[in-house]
Amino acid sequence: MSQFTAQSIMIFSELKNSLITFWSILTGFILFFFLLVIFLEIPTMFVLTTPPMYVFIAIFCYRLMSAGDFSHSIHLGVTRKAFVLMITLFTLLLSLSFALLNQLYIFIMNFIQPFVIENEVTFFMWSTILSTENEFMINILADSLIMSTLGMLLFLLASLSFRFGQWAMLSPLTIVVLLLFIPAIHTPIIDWIIALPGSTQYVAELFALLLITITLGVLSYFTLSKASV
Repeated sequence: MSQFTAQSIMIFSELKNSLITFWSILTGFILFFFLLVIFLEIPTMFVLTTPPMYVFIAIFCYRLMSAGDFSHSIHLGVTRKAFVLMITLFTLLLSLSFALLNQLYIFIMNFIQPFVIENEVTFFMWSTILSTENEFMINILADSLIMSTLGMLLFLLASLSFRFGQWAMLSPLTIVVLLLFIPAIHTPIIDWIIALPGSTQYVAELFALLLITITLGVLSYFTLSKASV
């Protein structure tokens, strides 16, 4: 328990300032879009708040390895298994928190919008393109699982880079990019994306994202299990 406490304190101390900066910048951009709508008299503007969150989670998880947190934690007595487990749980909880904050943020912006501008600023949510009755739940699950998957993917890449060098991180990315040029691979992906808005079954996709997140955590553990510090 003391290992988890020490690691949690270290992570949250790094996260606090980053969160303030992130939400301040995001709010600044939203206000900028409001001003564009007002002064340029744009009838409707479509705004996405989730991609910046995806990028933030991914970069933060990558930095947990690249910034030397792993070596520091090991020297403090944290085991490799405990470190990876803590990062996985932290990524899931942070992603869920961001998804909830995003819904609250959009609710607040939609509430104040009629008092600020006459035109419409529409915020993207997964429920706008997916056929579902439980809009709040699908938005939370989709955003949080996408963020956690991206976060653990970048953590795995950082783990590979830490143990084997930059080539171990760049090689999988290069292989994936090359594979996407093969019609037998990219065609089913494109067909799935096109069919997604008309689909009503998302349980399998969401469960797959959860399994991928856990699998990436397991792979990160095996990568770091014999890494020298």
